[in-house]
Amino acid sequence: MVDFDHTERGNSKSSRTRSCLLWGCGFSIVALLIAVGAFWSLFHYGRSEVAPTVEKFLELMDQQEYEQAYGMVGFDWKKTQSSDEFENLGTVIRDRFGGLEGGSVSGVKVSTTTQGTFAQLAYSATYAKETCMITFTLEKAADSWIIKGAHFASDQLVEAYRCPNCQSTNVVGSKYCGKCGSPIDPLADRKPPIG
Repeated sequence: MVDFDHTERGNSKSSRTRSCLLWGCGFSIVALLIAVGAFWSLFHYGRSEVAPTVEKFLELMDQQEYEQAYGMVGFDWKKTQSSDEFENLGTVIRDRFGGLEGGSVSGVKVSTTTQGTFAQLAYSATYAKETCMITFTLEKAADSWIIKGAHFASDQLVEAYRCPNCQSTNVVGSKYCGKCGSPIDPLADRKPPIG
């Protein structure tokens, strides 16, 4: 009988260990599912709320409706680029890339701080001549999103804004070389230096 009682206590202890292990694993699985669900809902929210603004902006740029597209950009962008310069940038993009054929959202990050709600959206845009990854920065203003900036990851644009005098690379949209001050004409045909 003593052995039987000893075995029963051992089984009871092992049963408790198994039960705790199952509860721990179950809790971990539930926590993981909640985290995945939260991530998916944030991505879906960002995609459904932010992507239409970006897609409308790209559509307007492609249709050469620069005035309307310029109306979608924020004050910070407008401080650095006049509407004429913005139109010139649109012309350069169309010249270098060709027409917009499609695209897709490849990532969205939405965050809220004490200063407001912001989003970063990575968009893979397929143009006639090149596929380009564009990272947009946006800010929520009332019921709409304002585009604060756009970074085009493109060798075509880097070359378009390379200084013809000193060959320095410049920020896309620059009118003058940041190193030597020479004017930059991104629509000029570039021929490599002889020799």
